[in-house]
Amino acid sequence: MNIFTVIDYPREIYKQVYETIDELNLSIKQPSLSGFSIENKLKFEKLYKDGGIESAFKKEIVDTSKAYYYAENNLYAEFIEEYFYNLKEIDGLYFYFLKSISEIYRIDEVTIFTNTVNHNVGSDFWHRDSVGHRLKLFIPILLKGNPPNTEFFRGSHVLTCRPFKWELERIGKTNPNTHLHQETIHNYYQNIYGCSQIFSWEYNKVLLLDTNTVHRAANFHSGTEGSFRTFMMIEFMEKTASKLASKMRLGQCNTLSNQNLINVVLKSLNK
Repeated sequence: MNIFTVIDYPREIYKQVYETIDELNLSIKQPSLSGFSIENKLKFEKLYKDGGIESAFKKEIVDTSKAYYYAENNLYAEFIEEYFYNLKEIDGLYFYFLKSISEIYRIDEVTIFTNTVNHNVGSDFWHRDSVGHRLKLFIPILLKGNPPNTEFFRGSHVLTCRPFKWELERIGKTNPNTHLHQETIHNYYQNIYGCSQIFSWEYNKVLLLDTNTVHRAANFHSGTEGSFRTFMMIEFMEKTASKLASKMRLGQCNTLSNQNLINVVLKSLNK
């Protein structure tokens, strides 16, 4: 069996939905960017070409001690408000870049998540998210030691969002120390796209990723014992595709379980 071919659908409607999401993604590859700076136009072009871009700022957006306080006390709305207020002051270009994304896409979810070297959550293995071309912004809140990094294959987001057969078996067929199934996937995409891009976490950096890109949280391949990262994920999706994915229950699209945080992000971006 060729694990790199798409699966057969039990019903024709699913094939139609995925094809529609692919078509919608192509339709927003050339958004109207009149009035935007050259720098932000280049960011859009790089995002649509590579499927993921990392950005570094000249200093931490939120002071480490304050970020620790917010995280320890679950004051995530307060963190968001301060984060975007400071981002606008420190790097206004990037702030308006995110604002423009929020106008093209819809925010489907805001999630707070902690990841450690020993925490196997499935995303530790090569995968794509199951809702198509969603954009996911990773913002570090709290870092300890040398946390596991994130890896992705640049350019792999242009693949159809229809599920491949290898995606039905995300976890390795052997133990995590060898996981031969994952090695096969890694080698296959490395032959096509070259070495994976490695994103190392720092307080003054963010990662924006098209989650149709082949990626993983490299827990078993990076980081040191006792290290962890707590980060916020803001998830954007093309509006019509988002409604389709929600209707067909693809992934966790538009669960609205954090509607309060979604509202805080939107309010902060529109100040």
